[in-house]
Amino acid sequence: MNPSNLSASFLGNARVAPQRVALSIGGQTTSYGELAILAGRIAAWLLRASSDGNVGIFAHRSVTAYAGLLGACMAGRTWVPIGLDLPVERQLEVVQRGGVRLLIADRAVDPRVSEAVLAVLSPDNLSELDALAPLGEPRPVSSSSVAYVMFTSGTTGKPKAVKVPVGALQHFLACMRERFRIGPQDRVSQFYELTFDLSNFDIFHTLQSGAALHVVPEAERMAPGRFIKEEKLTVWSSVPSVLAFMARTKQLNPGVFPHLRLAMFCGEPLPVSSVEALQAAAPSIEIDNQYGPTEATVSCTGEWARPPLRVTPGRGIVSIGKPYPGTRVAIVDSEGHFLPRGERGELALAGAQLALGYDSDELTARRFPTLVHPLHGSERWYLTGDLAFEDEDGCFHHLGRLDHQVKLVGHRVELEEVETHLREVSGTQTVVVPWPIRDGVATGLVAFMVEGSWTAPGVRSAMGARVPAYMVPKRLVPLPSLPVAPNGKLDRKALTLLLEQEKVDSQSDLSAAPGE
Repeated sequence: MNPSNLSASFLGNARVAPQRVALSIGGQTTSYGELAILAGRIAAWLLRASSDGNVGIFAHRSVTAYAGLLGACMAGRTWVPIGLDLPVERQLEVVQRGGVRLLIADRAVDPRVSEAVLAVLSPDNLSELDALAPLGEPRPVSSSSVAYVMFTSGTTGKPKAVKVPVGALQHFLACMRERFRIGPQDRVSQFYELTFDLSNFDIFHTLQSGAALHVVPEAERMAPGRFIKEEKLTVWSSVPSVLAFMARTKQLNPGVFPHLRLAMFCGEPLPVSSVEALQAAAPSIEIDNQYGPTEATVSCTGEWARPPLRVTPGRGIVSIGKPYPGTRVAIVDSEGHFLPRGERGELALAGAQLALGYDSDELTARRFPTLVHPLHGSERWYLTGDLAFEDEDGCFHHLGRLDHQVKLVGHRVELEEVETHLREVSGTQTVVVPWPIRDGVATGLVAFMVEGSWTAPGVRSAMGARVPAYMVPKRLVPLPSLPVAPNGKLDRKALTLLLEQEKVDSQSDLSAAPGE
């Protein structure tokens, strides 16, 4: 088998132990042998349907979704996940910009999307696979071939199409194998949507390791306590927000997850309080805090949450740690000059996990410049847009997004800093947005906070003792829960939209906060 094909290790496990459980979805299991046959038939269908072209995956938490992704790999094709909830116009844009010619779907597809591609494999014609012999060996691919195209939100409102090569994903997976040692005895969660690149950790690391992939039901993604217990999961991976939801719904009681031995969190800051709650709930657990943008292939730094816990000063969150082997991390200023340890600046990444770039040459040149490092010389770097610093031990600390910095009364304010203080004084989850916006300038802050025992006077008094007056939100809006985007992250844009549409009651300010 060609080692450059991402499906090779999975197929090896299927041949060694075909009866071992590969997938568990809604109480139904699929063995490695069964999944390999289905993926091989899908690969054969793709090769018969077209000699080239990328493969769109229009499926969600189904056997078809995972077999389709593996089948695309076996056929040596680039896959492009397509969000099921996207407007049809956006789906068409993903198809066109992603070079999609073939589509694998587990549900009905809008006719406009079907007409935009050469062929569709869907429930309507899935029976065609029965007549096909599974592809015997995966097609050879080079490490520079594009493994997948992932669309991420862009600051201009136009999604960015990130092209990630096979070699970058292989390097990431090799780092994960060395870091985590997952094996056939493990039962691993599948939390992320396929449109979120962290799903590649769930799927490939699990199936290449011979473990069982347990797909988290959509209804339980943010409160998965029952699922973790009943499935006896040994490995969990998600965004940190999940822990806050679980704590609020009393799902992190001491000793409740005796089987859970490993947890990885990525995509958001990991609060120390969440680490402590999970350690109490799972006494045998090891917790890893990961960091990485899509442009650097899933994650590229990590910090084990072990005593003494390395905490980012003044923020109550775990540091993002040190780079994986083959990745270089540095701090640069606005001119691309490298800064010494201790100075704040933009986090920059280089090395084996960088994406090829975007489908825009101009954007690629701007975000992936060649910089001259004093030790490494001239090299291609990715500018993340994240504010960070490196401490004296060579450990990196994330300080928020550069584009989440606002100016109030001439003062620079990091929204994440305000959120950290609010979380600490209220004991609840919170998101802060700049509002109102007048002539393009923020004139205040609004905090959306999960309902709890906090009171507005108490929060306001505590905040006044911690931060300048201009950093205390003018309004505190209690909500039963905070909106979550499809990728599992808190949806800041949805909260801004509530304000724009004037759907928030004008009385839900300090005087209407709970407890008053």
